[in-house]
Amino acid sequence: MLQKEMAEYWSQGSQNYDRIIRDELQSFRPDRWQKLILGQAPKKDSLAVLDVGCGPGFFSIILSQAGHQVTGVDCAAGMLERARLNAEFSGVSPNFLQLDCTELPFPYCSFDLVVSRNVTWTLSDPLAVYREWQRVLNPGGVLLIFDANWNLHYYDENLMEEVKHREKLCIEKYG
Repeated sequence: MLQKEMAEYWSQGSQNYDRIIRDELQSFRPDRWQKLILGQAPKKDSLAVLDVGCGPGFFSIILSQAGHQVTGVDCAAGMLERARLNAEFSGVSPNFLQLDCTELPFPYCSFDLVVSRNVTWTLSDPLAVYREWQRVLNPGGVLLIFDANWNLHYYDENLMEEVKHREKLCIEKYG
């Protein structure tokens, strides 16, 4: 049931998140992300890449643009709809699949590179999920996880005060 609720939540939020990703695709960030990711990836002309929790497709798009074979997976139909539109607009065609990233249907050793961005905080058992992602990696493959501690301020009183102060300044400036 939790997976269904998660998929509905992210589908409902897909339009707003997509605006952020479309802006990011038009910025300096794709080149920097490509360099960062591919600098850590196995050295092959064409990698088999799995983008887990792909959302509106940022990593799937930029890695496809770099010439790699990318599969993007997400639990939310709305996110995948946005990802397909963004990929088409960007002139690439990664394979997008609606899947639960905790139980992947791929055989052992299917990918050279597994990437995720801003997914860990949504997982109920990250270590089990990471084992699943490692299962689908080829020998010598690389797992790259980019995430943040989005809720740290709830556990740090000083940081909470800082967050409240910044929110106040933001509202004063932007309404």
